[in-house]
Amino acid sequence: MSTLGSGAVLNAGETASVVDIYGSTFMNNSAYQGAVFNIESSSVVSCTNCVIQNNYAITSGIVGIANSGYFKFYKTTIASNFGTNYLISVLFDSVNLSTLNN
Repeated sequence: MSTLGSGAVLNAGETASVVDIYGSTFMNNSAYQGAVFNIESSSVVSCTNCVIQNNYAITSGIVGIANSGYFKFYKTTIASNFGTNYLISVLFDSVNLSTLNN
């Protein structure tokens, strides 16, 4: 998938959202910000046993985060992703702690 906006696969914004994803693969996505996910407004995205590979974003790698959004990745493979400015994530105004635990 590809978008000129944010989060080619998921844009969690506007209202606080909780998204739990299990055993999914995200490959060959691209976006201006957050190649796979854009997380805002106190939203949380959790990925367990996922593969995130070969994605590209101009400003923030695979995850763009703003306004207290955050992510939790458990037992998730992250490989061969590209960002012009940041590889995995960029945080804008987030007070919540994101987790990357493999």
